[in-house]
Amino acid sequence: MNSNDPIYLTPPEQVAAICGGYCSDPFAVLGMHIVDIGAGDEGRGASWEIFSPHAPHPASRVVTVRAFYPFAESMAVRALDTNEVVPMRRIHPDGFFEAVFWERSEPFPYRLILTDGTGDEGRGTKEFYDPYAFPLLLSDFDLHLIAEGNHFRLWQVLGAHIVEVTPNFPITDPQSLIPAVRGVRFAVWAPNALRVSVVGDFNRWDGRVHPMRFRHEAGIWELFLPEEVLGGTEGLLYKFEVKGRYADYLQLKADPVGFYHEVRPKSASIVWDIGRYRWN
Repeated sequence: MNSNDPIYLTPPEQVAAICGGYCSDPFAVLGMHIVDIGAGDEGRGASWEIFSPHAPHPASRVVTVRAFYPFAESMAVRALDTNEVVPMRRIHPDGFFEAVFWERSEPFPYRLILTDGTGDEGRGTKEFYDPYAFPLLLSDFDLHLIAEGNHFRLWQVLGAHIVEVTPNFPITDPQSLIPAVRGVRFAVWAPNALRVSVVGDFNRWDGRVHPMRFRHEAGIWELFLPEEVLGGTEGLLYKFEVKGRYADYLQLKADPVGFYHEVRPKSASIVWDIGRYRWN
């Protein structure tokens, strides 16, 4: 192995799938993961001393956090239980980052810190909850009704809804409970798609940044994006980027269950809170 080769824990094929925009299961790659390291699985074949000279040896389980932000200059992870900040390594030039917590073997609450040096406004840093740290969104009952064609209130589950969701973090101390996070829950039906993403100004309309979770029971794709990631909620422009399984199909689609839309020739959907509407 060349000493200049990158050494990381995320499988190369998963890194390639995220960077290439064809990952169908982003929650299996991005976010926090527990990695079991065996005797023959120390990185990409490197010796333990090369792989991590400062890691406790042997470490059979470690915690990794992974993120993909092509416009990030640098990224870090803040562990909320200790306030420790660990820099993330850019392990792919397209913007795939990974942080390894060698001293830890169990999941913990965290936030991401992103420094952006490529925007028109210049260099800036923001901290936010990882969109890939949130649990399943739609209920099993909703999915069951959608799958059998008997859900008569689809507008309540599909589309873009301003909601509050609690991150899927372990509870180790009742005094340090993470409050619910305000943001937008996106959901769309596309059973034959290879990958569906939410795109907008918040991710520079790059479909690789926020791929959605596929709920195969009903062909639904879902994702919760915190308000601090979106830069707002109501009035936000968005579309779904749909990548097909055949013939390199890739299209931007307005939300078929959207509550508000731009006027043609523009065609983006707009996040809107219809709960405040008063019928007359």
